[in-house]
Amino acid sequence: MSVRAPVGNVNINPFEKICIGRGLAAIRSTDLNLQKYLFEFINQNQFLFKGNKGTTFDAISTDDLRQIKIPIPPKDIQEKIVAECEAVDSEVEKAEQIISSANSQIKEKVSNWFNKGFSMEKIEKVFLLEYGKPLPEIKRIAGEYPVMGSNGVSGYHNEYLIKAPAIIVGRKGSAGKVVYVEKNCYPIDTTFYVKPIKECSMKYLYWILIELELEKMIVGIGVPGINRNDVYQRLIPIPDLETQKTLVAEIEIMEAKIATAQQIIHSAAAKKQAILKSYL
Repeated sequence: MSVRAPVGNVNINPFEKICIGRGLAAIRSTDLNLQKYLFEFINQNQFLFKGNKGTTFDAISTDDLRQIKIPIPPKDIQEKIVAECEAVDSEVEKAEQIISSANSQIKEKVSNWFNKGFSMEKIEKVFLLEYGKPLPEIKRIAGEYPVMGSNGVSGYHNEYLIKAPAIIVGRKGSAGKVVYVEKNCYPIDTTFYVKPIKECSMKYLYWILIELELEKMIVGIGVPGINRNDVYQRLIPIPDLETQKTLVAEIEIMEAKIATAQQIIHSAAAKKQAILKSYL
């Protein structure tokens, strides 16, 4: 059972200094522990410090800041809050390191596929890049199927164009960007979608396309894009299907680590909110 601090709403005056600069304010306290506590409280309650007096941008004045009331618990409670919030920060830092390491391992593994002595074939012999179809927003009917633009999901529709799993490649706009989709979807005309000619693991082809860095093949002036005929000439390693699946399984172990770490990062704010709530 958590112990709630005997606190009351007090004026922001415990801050020794509020400095207003161009577009920002620096709030300072000579008590380092109080400063850390205030940082955590303000960071988790930013809505209290949002002004609305600006003409172009929202603004908040020094006088407004001084009128805001916040809970100031006893020093020992401040220390507990800060310690628990710092523990959450430590978890986030470790999660970020895991993500960075896993991404590096994935890149190294995929890069090595090109040096394992597998049969190398031109892309045009392995799969086609088919044009997506136009689907203006006015013609979309709300549904469960993601509408895929060159930069990822751009909406939803009640019909799909291709079945999952799917690989979408940006043709115009975010040209060369590669997205793997695990739901039936509707790629629009700013994209290509992968249509295999040979039996292949779609996840394997996805990582191959990532490794090719198609963004470096962008051509044109105005609205630059990639030319699928140029892509078709690239050579890629094509082992047998079972080998592809084995290689993908190794990558999926890294992906699972990344997903777990991302969840830790995404839940950090909620954890800090819970810490503050348990004491205040």
